[in-house]
Amino acid sequence: MINAQYNWRLRLGFSIILVVILATLFAPLLTSYTPDSLRKFDMEVTDKGAKITEPLTPPTEDHWLGTTPHGHDLFTLILYGGRITIFLVFVIVLTRMISGVALGFWLGTSRWGKRFIEPLELLSSMPAIVILYCLLISISRIPSIPIWQLLLLQGGLIALFGIPAIATVTAKKTSLINKNPSVVASRVLGANPLWIIRKHIAPALKENLVILTLQEMIVLLNLIGQLGVFNIFFGGTKSISLDSQVVQIPRIPEWGGLISAYREQISFQPWVPFFPILAFAIVMFALFLLSRGFEIRYEKRYKETPHI
Repeated sequence: MINAQYNWRLRLGFSIILVVILATLFAPLLTSYTPDSLRKFDMEVTDKGAKITEPLTPPTEDHWLGTTPHGHDLFTLILYGGRITIFLVFVIVLTRMISGVALGFWLGTSRWGKRFIEPLELLSSMPAIVILYCLLISISRIPSIPIWQLLLLQGGLIALFGIPAIATVTAKKTSLINKNPSVVASRVLGANPLWIIRKHIAPALKENLVILTLQEMIVLLNLIGQLGVFNIFFGGTKSISLDSQVVQIPRIPEWGGLISAYREQISFQPWVPFFPILAFAIVMFALFLLSRGFEIRYEKRYKETPHI
């Protein structure tokens, strides 16, 4: 029964992620539009009368998911925006994990490092969204900063604030493993800390680190959505005029920005925020399935071989 459950979760989660990644990579084959393509206001006179084309349209044969109030094809924005969102999440989480795990290994094995665990735990408990808002709100609205520089700065800050939590979790688990008789024996025989980490600690924590990586991706997607509520978008924000009002929209079509920029359209043009929200939710659901699937898999393996 357990085997069937974990296979179901892992296979479905992996399949969803694979389909999403392939769809974003082969976006030019799936849509004839580009993120910069605009559906403009026009009027075409035919034998049946005048046909008016407006920038905003619900889902049609030409625009499968409809268009935004500015005339961008929504399906195209989601495909190309998925490239940016998934890539950023992967790079930021990878940076967090490498830095946090390395720091955690040192904290858990070093005699001097253990005294820093509690301060780091306190630091990780601080609300990152509040601090990041204060740091990013100004620079994200400066149009003169190149997008790639802004992405590097935003990603670096977000990665930095996730390191303490990962380091704390890793340090606590490392400290426990460091007390195992086999590790103590290796230390007595003269093994250096790096050898102990490579031969004992890293193999013992590899399953936990896989699950932690997936969970960090879910946490980061949540954080992207929260920042978007405050009009802080990856790649920066630009102001445009819409219906005699100045609104903030993302400079690049990342998913968090699409959801937040058009969230007020939910009552009038529900398809505009709905489909980016759906894409966002599908990826988070797939990551949750993978995380839970790995948890069940490793629990089953441990029950079968508890001595390992």
